Amino acid sequence: MFDVNIYIETSIRQVKAAKTAAGMYVLECVSDREVLGTRDELIYEENITEYALNLKLLYAAFSRFTKCSSVIVNTECEKVFGAIKNQWYRQWKKDGWLTAKGSPVKKQRDMGAAC
Repeated sequence: MFDVNIYIETSIRQVKAAKTAAGMYVLECVSDREVLGTRDELIYEENITEYALNLKLLYAAFSRFTKCSSVIVNTECEKVFGAIKNQWYRQWKKDGWLTAKGSPVKKQRDMGAAC
């Protein structure tokens, strides 16, 4: 198993209205405190919020995984941080991709089985 750090940066900070923005992730694979390699991607989007851009970057980063890994996500987006920390995605999946209020989770993607 590898340790992976994902770093996410966007040009949007806590803006609720959608706008044109850029974001980047850096995926760092570490073993025994040695960096084995990095991958990154820069994404430009129009009409997007900070939350949606962070989720898009996370999806792109996780799409590169080929092996089970221990992952640490570094982001300044409080909403993404809260969703990961509180493991809302597990409850959403269990509830048929509905939020606690009963509305559909927006832009859902089933990432498949976890390791």
